[in-house]
Amino acid sequence: MNFRSLRSPIKSTGLPLASLSRARAWLAGVALLIFCTGSALASPGTLVANGLNQPRGAIRWNGSVWVADIANGFCRIDSGAINLSTCFLAGNGQAELDGNLVYITDSTGATGVWRLTMNAINSTIDSAVQLAPNGGLAGNLPQSASLGPDGKLYVSFTSTGDIKRITNPAGDPATQTVESVGKAASGGGPVNGLSFVNGDLYIADTGAIGLERIATAAACRGNCNAVSMFGVLGISNSVSSDRTRYLFMENGNRVLRYDVTTTNVVVIYSQNGIQNGQPFSYGQVWGVTYDLPSGDVFIGGDPTAPGAATNNVGSLYVVTAPATTEGAVQTQFGPPPPVPSPTPIPPAARTGAIYAAGITQPNGLIWLGTHAWVSDSSQGFCRVDSSSPGVAALSNCFKPIATFVPGQAYFDSARNLVYIPDAATTSSGIYRAAFDPTTETLGISANLGQGVLQPTAVAVAPEGSLFVGSRNNGNINKITTPFSTPAAPVRIATTSNGLGVRGMLFIANDLYLAETVNVTVIIRASPSLTKGKAVIVGPAATRGATPRLNVVNPLSLAADTRNPSHALLYIGSAPLGIGDFGQVDQWDILLQKDTIWADSGAIGAVTTAFANIGGLAVAPSGFLYIGDDPSVTAAGTTATPGQGHIYQTAP
Repeated sequence: MNFRSLRSPIKSTGLPLASLSRARAWLAGVALLIFCTGSALASPGTLVANGLNQPRGAIRWNGSVWVADIANGFCRIDSGAINLSTCFLAGNGQAELDGNLVYITDSTGATGVWRLTMNAINSTIDSAVQLAPNGGLAGNLPQSASLGPDGKLYVSFTSTGDIKRITNPAGDPATQTVESVGKAASGGGPVNGLSFVNGDLYIADTGAIGLERIATAAACRGNCNAVSMFGVLGISNSVSSDRTRYLFMENGNRVLRYDVTTTNVVVIYSQNGIQNGQPFSYGQVWGVTYDLPSGDVFIGGDPTAPGAATNNVGSLYVVTAPATTEGAVQTQFGPPPPVPSPTPIPPAARTGAIYAAGITQPNGLIWLGTHAWVSDSSQGFCRVDSSSPGVAALSNCFKPIATFVPGQAYFDSARNLVYIPDAATTSSGIYRAAFDPTTETLGISANLGQGVLQPTAVAVAPEGSLFVGSRNNGNINKITTPFSTPAAPVRIATTSNGLGVRGMLFIANDLYLAETVNVTVIIRASPSLTKGKAVIVGPAATRGATPRLNVVNPLSLAADTRNPSHALLYIGSAPLGIGDFGQVDQWDILLQKDTIWADSGAIGAVTTAFANIGGLAVAPSGFLYIGDDPSVTAAGTTATPGQGHIYQTAP
């Protein structure tokens, strides 16, 4: 049988991204406040496969691992990658293993619920049978399947909040009927995950962004509504269990474990995976599956936002038993409290102290040696010599031609080279300048050309290649060996919306971008990406919800990587209109948490709101330096030169 031919035309079910506004409202009751009560760290996942797309879960059968991939279907993993010749395309929802049978849904097509018979000799699929073909299941796009203790198969859906069950799922489809069980608490879909613990059915409800339960589900006859469990924990993609005590559940970019035998104990089970010996964020966790024979837990992650184009950047990991958990998570048993009106805006964590004045429209800040260096639109790329608070002398300025306007520069610390793009409309290209760490000055420079790219920002990858962001389009170009004889740039990725880039930097092998309306990331841009697309960082979990990273006009980026396994990303933004202000957000990449770090600076006794934050830099001490200019107009021009500032905040 050609399983790939069973695919019906794909029907898109991706959730639209929430429209972005400047309102800094926080989704009440969904903030993930973590309180670790122990010192042990949660067990990381061991990499099983890369190149996946929103993996909805995995099973282990006859020594082989199979994964449900939203783009390729239910496929066997061979040598760390999907074996496309084994894939059953209609199986892309959460799978359920029962002996040699796999029950799986088609969450993107309209083909219904399937029973796959596995072959123990060669670890392939022997046959595929559609269950209850006349039961009206296919049209609502079944999403998850879970066997109940009554022997019936419980099913949730993408387009409705109904929970249904199929009788006699292992038998002849002609003898099967479909029964109503009840509804998810939100009343609508998608309901992405189902799992039984004893006789209680647990539900991951995207509509309510929470974990829910239908007690004694076998007794329900369509009259049971799920009850919210944890009002402050976002559980929307996947749940799985050991059937008797523990429930494992997705919570953003991590997996939590709930002990159902206690009143209210939820602990962190795993927060990241390991690739090439280094911790690696799961991204958004799409699938969690408990393997009953071994006690292992499979975790499928992908940073791709709901509804975005699949781009093969997801991964599958396994946490082997026994695992170490990490402390308890604050929970609220029961539904979330009412949303306050109006929702209070959280205060900034810091107020900046004036460090330097007389700056003109900074287009970037970096830290070299013991000084901050600024891309000053008027004087060039200059060292900031601050002799007293608020008084700055810009020295050693690099301005090779009169029309040169420095963009965001980047330092190659391995070779003591600084790359500085000419961000003028008629760019002269990208310059490479030697940095003398003894005198902290710039030496011999060379023009690498590429003015046609209209470069606005550059970033040096861990292996030394130079990535270039442009003003006039969303192409991300890469120049190999820029430190010697550079080859011609090659386009290796695009921005999320096809528009230009204002800032960029690497954190490990991932390239973060300040695009025109979003902060995005190109996963594993280094060392060998050839075709990729940026995905939004911290998108809204559901339609209409506030994005987890609520930044809509980013100008600049900086990173605190003193702890490589827990990097912090700082984002400087511009105001959207009259009465608004710029701010610096701190994005915790590991915890997926946004904090308003600073929105004003103190000049003497006067507190001044930030304006257009065109430059950020983190010093080795952890101090954050913030460059803004209140005289920059909406058109991006400077009305009055020398009106900008540089502030600093402590770690």
